[in-house]
Amino acid sequence: MEDPITLRCDDSDTESFQLERQQVRSASRYLSRILAKKRTRTIVILKTRCEVLELFCRWAQDSKAYSNPSEDLHLQEPWLSNAAAAWMLGQGIEAEEFQGFCLKVFIKNCALAPFGPWKEIEERANDNSPLMRFSNHWIAWIFSTVQGVPQEFEGLRAVARAKQLDRHIEDPRLFDEDHWYSTCGDQISPRCSHYPKVKEKRTDEVKPRRKASTTETLDHNSKGKEDARQPMKPKKSRQSRLEGRNLLHIDSQRSQSRSTRSRQSSRHSGQSYYSQEYVPSWEFDWGRCRELRVCRWVLSVSCL
Repeated sequence: MEDPITLRCDDSDTESFQLERQQVRSASRYLSRILAKKRTRTIVILKTRCEVLELFCRWAQDSKAYSNPSEDLHLQEPWLSNAAAAWMLGQGIEAEEFQGFCLKVFIKNCALAPFGPWKEIEERANDNSPLMRFSNHWIAWIFSTVQGVPQEFEGLRAVARAKQLDRHIEDPRLFDEDHWYSTCGDQISPRCSHYPKVKEKRTDEVKPRRKASTTETLDHNSKGKEDARQPMKPKKSRQSRLEGRNLLHIDSQRSQSRSTRSRQSSRHSGQSYYSQEYVPSWEFDWGRCRELRVCRWVLSVSCL
């Protein structure tokens, strides 16, 4: 190592672990501040065990190798019995990424541990911390599913709170990890968005619109292409529209003048304008004409 730093526990003078200075500073903000103040090569970690400190050192050497907490390696010893203690070590030395990994491992294997660390969590974990929230929920869930109080839960404050609950409690392992980092994690079995059943219900309520099938898309595209092929009628200019209106006006005036001249000529000839439709043509029968004239004479005599 180029610049090794030795880490050891206060309860052991023989067992110690070495890391590169940069590895220590990257993994822990608390240890980084110590190394920044003085040029030291040995740091003693208080209130932890050697097997727990070893877990931290292995993780700090290559954190990417521990990216999957569901591997069988993490469901065995020493992780099986020390995941919660490793999280609390991360709390003391301010190693947030290490804490996040330890919480994932603990949630997966908490039911397999021979004797749970629930009393240690209640005594050492910060209130409203992710580990404390999960611990309170787990104890309440176990208390609601078994008769009596398990020995590992005796005397815990979480049991007293669990006795006051009268509603159904869900398995805390079903909640998303973000739930324990949110304020809704303070509640026991809430119906928040981190619960899978609530998330599925909201997903069903907001369904995406049905996508058009390939056939519908092709038909729509082909129709659009056919419309594009059809020639567009040229729009008339404003000048052409005005000329058309003037021609219509001139034709109207001419027709009115012709009708006026026809009425005047009929008036001078002594014939009624409305009687023109009764004037017989040369193709009509002369007998029919005489009948019409007799009818007109009878009407004129009756009027006298």
